[in-house]
Amino acid sequence: MIHQTWDWITTDNSKMFAQKWMPDKGIKASIILIHGFGEHSSRYAHMAEFYCKHHIQVLTFDLRGHGKSDGPRGHVPAPTTFWDDLNDFQKNVKDSLSNKPAFLYGHSMGGMIVLSYVLKYHPAFTGVIATAPLIDTATPLSESTLKLARTMNKVAPKFAMDSGLDRNGLSRDKAVVDAYNADPYIFGKATTRLGVFLADTKIYMKDHASEFNLPLLTMVGSDDRIVSKNEIDIFMKSNPKATYKVWDGFYHELHNEPEKAEVFEFTLAWIKKMMQ
Repeated sequence: MIHQTWDWITTDNSKMFAQKWMPDKGIKASIILIHGFGEHSSRYAHMAEFYCKHHIQVLTFDLRGHGKSDGPRGHVPAPTTFWDDLNDFQKNVKDSLSNKPAFLYGHSMGGMIVLSYVLKYHPAFTGVIATAPLIDTATPLSESTLKLARTMNKVAPKFAMDSGLDRNGLSRDKAVVDAYNADPYIFGKATTRLGVFLADTKIYMKDHASEFNLPLLTMVGSDDRIVSKNEIDIFMKSNPKATYKVWDGFYHELHNEPEKAEVFEFTLAWIKKMMQ
């Protein structure tokens, strides 16, 4: 396996950290990976290693305001920033995709980003994978809190508050939680502008769910207490041709559960089916 890192510049002149993992030879497909809130792309190195063994390269970057990329932590400067950055990244790695099948993969907030991106921009991917997509949080914001956030967004968009993320709900593997807590690139605060972006995107996704036009695999743990499984259920009912897998007893980070090898193999089988 070959691992490379580099920086790239967005259209609004922000420096972003990117990396890719490639099999030593014989690339058959690519995955563009979007990570979740408060974390970073390097937490997916073990998953990338698995796919490389099966001749699938993984290309990814740290989201704006995350990891080693530019931007205030937990902040999004404009409503379209995450989608614009994804567009820019695809242009940056275009030569690496080699006209082979390409999949868009997002986890949690990354899942929200990729699902909404497809609904809004109708990109050309072989398929889309969303794990525990953040359509809504397990405990939704109250109307009064959301109203306050919208007001604060107009006067203090960078005002940050603790997200209340239940870190013990990430994985049943205590070592994963301990590593998360010790990671210097992890943070837990979100700005009012990011909160409003998430709320607005949730509404858009619910209104346009039936318009999803690409092959889709969505997975979630039955015991996920970070995102709303009920909202994912509703979204998937609007996409009856998609594949929906609920992992019994699993927590939020399916790729970091003790049974992650089963998750990887299930996902790989779906990818191979889409490549036929």
